[in-house]
Amino acid sequence: MIKYLRDYLLLKKLLQRAEIVNEKMREQIANVALQYQLPICKGVVVEGLSSAFVFGFFKPVLVLPSQENVDDKIILHELLHVRYKDSLQNVLWSILKCFH
Repeated sequence: MIKYLRDYLLLKKLLQRAEIVNEKMREQIANVALQYQLPICKGVVVEGLSSAFVFGFFKPVLVLPSQENVDDKIILHELLHVRYKDSLQNVLWSILKCFH
């Protein structure tokens, strides 16, 4: 449990220093969210990532790799994780794994 908490806090600290997405990417995220009636969340860009992910469940953040073009399908996939609260589910599974 301590390892999960430590990793979470380290990632949270890293993401607090991440660069907020530019206006073009913000519009792209909003357009995908509106098109599929999904929640819009804050987006950040992190150097060196190989793929996108969602971090957090109370105030989710869409974390994107620093490459120029991010496909709408990737954004859609990650926003679906936000809609179905998969981050919260991952926390619950992690807690169960610790008890096991």
